[in-house]
Amino acid sequence: MIAGLVTVPGFWPKERCAAAVAAAQARGIVPALSDYPPHYRNNDRQVIDDPALAAEEFAALRASLPAWVAGPDGQRWRPVGVNARFRLCRYGAGQFFARHRDGVHHDGARRTCLSLLIYLNDAAEFAGGRTRFFAGQAGDAAFALAPAAGTAAVFPHGVWHDGEAVTRGVKFVLRSDVVCEAVEEAGGAGGGETRAAETRAEAHARGGHRGYVWQVLALGERLYATGGRDRRIVLWDRERGALRAAAPQTQSVTCLAAAGGRILAGSRDRSLALLDPADLRVEMRPNAHAAAVTAVTGFAAGFASGCAAGVIAVRDAGGRERRRWRAHEHWIWGLAADGERLVSVAEDGLLAA
Repeated sequence: MIAGLVTVPGFWPKERCAAAVAAAQARGIVPALSDYPPHYRNNDRQVIDDPALAAEEFAALRASLPAWVAGPDGQRWRPVGVNARFRLCRYGAGQFFARHRDGVHHDGARRTCLSLLIYLNDAAEFAGGRTRFFAGQAGDAAFALAPAAGTAAVFPHGVWHDGEAVTRGVKFVLRSDVVCEAVEEAGGAGGGETRAAETRAEAHARGGHRGYVWQVLALGERLYATGGRDRRIVLWDRERGALRAAAPQTQSVTCLAAAGGRILAGSRDRSLALLDPADLRVEMRPNAHAAAVTAVTGFAAGFASGCAAGVIAVRDAGGRERRRWRAHEHWIWGLAADGERLVSVAEDGLLAA
């Protein structure tokens, strides 16, 4: 067994599982390829935002959860809810979710600490498809959990796991997270109460990012910018630290570049943001692509962006689109201007110029 893993058989009746699958299929389940690279995951999914369902699930799950969860800095976090964003995932033959650790979602002083899976059909309906847990980034599985309809599984975000490839049939699972808040701890003069982790979190937010930092961009000799999973773009001074921050996009900042004296930011929400380094004033290009924007570069006459669908778009300095074409079959990971040529590399292993 894996430390921190909790399973709750019969958390949902099988009839409710079947109804959830039928409703999702009626609404339409789509490939995740526009949001995740195919070497990492290639399943289909549907995103559902349902605060009422989240409240219901936390009330039912609460008695099975630990009283607190240890954060990476040793601070204790108390479960207080379920993330209202649910992801219903479908895995057909050949589909998988590679070994990974789940990311933390921050909401003010609260954060997610535990992953929640609710299996919606039985392992007898497909081959493969186990949730496998690992001691680290390498090595064989330490434990494998075979799905059973209605069983809930909860485990810390930091546990390495995968969704084993399905080789026959179809697997369905509903995914969310357990939301936590910092545990109040006694301390300080006079035995008063202090929220140690919240204080650290607030200081960290003022100084930088919460969660993954995806990109860094040098801006001259003293300045640089960073972009992260928390949607923030932070401008830094080498000596003074963080100067200012902005969060103009609704999902992770995936790529940064300098373009015409401005910071160019691409996001998983398919948008481009152009920011003035002086005050981070923003000019948005929403829906710049039909998939996550994964690479950007600037050049003398404008800038270019590439996306998870393999499409490149070129815009002039004012942000007006001048050309668009399909350069690759898969995710574009890098763009560079080479004189008058644009060079791109992608998940398909090809370099295009």
